Amino acid sequence: MSLSNACIGKIVDAHRNSVDWWLHIYMENGLSGLIRLNYTSGESELDSYREMIKGTVSGDYIQTTAEFSHRIFTLTGVSRRLTQVRKFIRKM
Repeated sequence: MSLSNACIGKIVDAHRNSVDWWLHIYMENGLSGLIRLNYTSGESELDSYREMIKGTVSGDYIQTTAEFSHRIFTLTGVSRRLTQVRKFIRKM
């Protein structure tokens, strides 16, 4: 008996796209592929530019987060929303 991804999704309370993704991983990597946890490192892309940004920005007076965001983009080419820029400033 063959079940559709939507039917399997209803049984396990998951979206049919998730079921499709799980089946794809199983076909490619077997059971070990489903068990593996692929967490990211949690490091920001800006962390690699931290010292360069500190050195360039420390002498200048930047008033707003938008200014800081623009300066980071000019220096690194990395664009982040203001919330991420604020978090990065606090960590610095």
